[in-house]
Amino acid sequence: GLNSSVEALALQADGKVLVGGGFTNYNGTARSRIARLNADGTLDASFAQTGTGLDFDVRALALQADGKVLVGGDFTDYNGTARNYIARLNADGTLDASFA
Repeated sequence: GLNSSVEALALQADGKVLVGGGFTNYNGTARSRIARLNADGTLDASFAQTGTGLDFDVRALALQADGKVLVGGDFTDYNGTARNYIARLNADGTLDASFA
């Protein structure tokens, strides 16, 4: 499971679950404060973090109709890119740079 708190959940139409909070790994796999789980609770590796992830806790998650994810919290960057307290991620977990 997760190694620290969960503070936000969002259920996708396909049954996958986005989780956000203060955790830094899921079952030993690095996931810095946001992760997506398959319907059976296993980690969805297609929602990957290719860097350091968020630098502080996630407090809110919202799904957009296009599959993008709005993330709110106490963080100031995502994978080294400045994002003060709000960011939008693409459906694969990468940062949506068009949302500044």
